[in-house]
Amino acid sequence: MTEDFAAYHDLSQRLQAEELAFESISPGSPIPDEVDVVITTAEERGDVRHDRIVVHSTPQATVEETIRLLRGLEDVGRLVIGIDPGERPGLAVIADGHVISTRSTADPERVVDEVKALADRYEDAEVVVRVGHGAQTLRDRIVNGVLEAGHLVELVDETSSSPPRQRVAGERDKVAARVIAMTAGELVETQQPIDVPPGEIREIQRRSRKQSDGAVTISSTLAGKVATGALTLAEAVRRQCRKTKAS
Repeated sequence: MTEDFAAYHDLSQRLQAEELAFESISPGSPIPDEVDVVITTAEERGDVRHDRIVVHSTPQATVEETIRLLRGLEDVGRLVIGIDPGERPGLAVIADGHVISTRSTADPERVVDEVKALADRYEDAEVVVRVGHGAQTLRDRIVNGVLEAGHLVELVDETSSSPPRQRVAGERDKVAARVIAMTAGELVETQQPIDVPPGEIREIQRRSRKQSDGAVTISSTLAGKVATGALTLAEAVRRQCRKTKAS
C-alpha cells in the first residue's frame, strides 16, 4: 500500500522472487479481506488501517518481516542462521523452526554484516549461527567475524548438505545453507587461525591472471592477503601491476 514508486519497484521484485502473492493499492483505499499483511512506507503508515503492518526499510528486511508475520510468528524465541561458506556465501534464516529467508551474499564480510543486522532485528531472540565446514579459509573468516560480534557459532559437517550438482550455483548455496541451519554442529568458542593452503594461493593467482587478461600474476604474498580478506582481488592485481611497471 504505497504511492512510492521506488519502494514499490524494489518490493515487488523481492515479493515475486519469494513467490508471494500480492496486490498493489493506494493508501486510504479499502483493504481486501483476503490480505494478511500490509506493507507500506513510514510516511504513509498513518493512512493504513490493518492488524498486521510492515513498514518498509530495505527490500530484504521488509520481505523477511512479512514472511515472519505470514508464518504467524508474532515473537521469535530462537533464530538460527545457516551459512554455506564460499566466495558468495549462501545464507538461510530460520525463526522458531520456520524458514523465512534463503539467499546468496556478496562476500564473507558481507555475510557477517547480515548476521549482525539479523541479530539486531531479532534482539530478543536467542541467535545461533551455524557455519558449514567447507571452504576452510573463507569459513574461518566468517566464523571469526561472527565470534567477534559476540554470537554463538556452531561448525556443521556439511557432507550431507551438498545439493545435486545440476542446480544453479546460487541455488545450491541457498539450499546448502538451509540444510546447515537445520543441522546441529560443534560449538566453536575461540577465534580460528587463518592458514591458507598452497592450493588456494595458486587458485587466487590463476584468477589474478584471468582478471588482468594475462598481464600479471600476483605474488603469493598478495594472494595470501586476498585469501584472508585483507585485499580484494582487484586491489591485489592493481598493486602487482604497479610493482611490475616500477621494475
